[in-house]
Amino acid sequence: MRAPTLSETGERIRNYREKKNWTQDELARAVGLSRVVVTKIELGQRPVKSTELMSIAQVLGVSVDDLVQGVEEKSLIARYRARGEVDEVFLADVDKIERLFRTIKGQLRLGGFI
Repeated sequence: MRAPTLSETGERIRNYREKKNWTQDELARAVGLSRVVVTKIELGQRPVKSTELMSIAQVLGVSVDDLVQGVEEKSLIARYRARGEVDEVFLADVDKIERLFRTIKGQLRLGGFI
């Protein structure tokens, strides 16, 4: 699971806004932002401040989690299997590399490097 990108968060905001049949201008007025700022947020060109995120979620009638929930990432193995590529030796090697990568990433986090 990974955090959503700015674009993914912006797309979620846009989707919920459109479900309410609101324009960007209507959302902007409801949360005290300019339409330009809402446009940039929805396009992933500007991060959403936490206070803005809470206001947006409230006026759209959703939770903050609905807007920023993590994104499930498929492993390389799952992606290859989904495409019908089942070279088991290759997939076993990819699995080893992915596990090694997760171990190194965890060690970097513990060391405060990421």
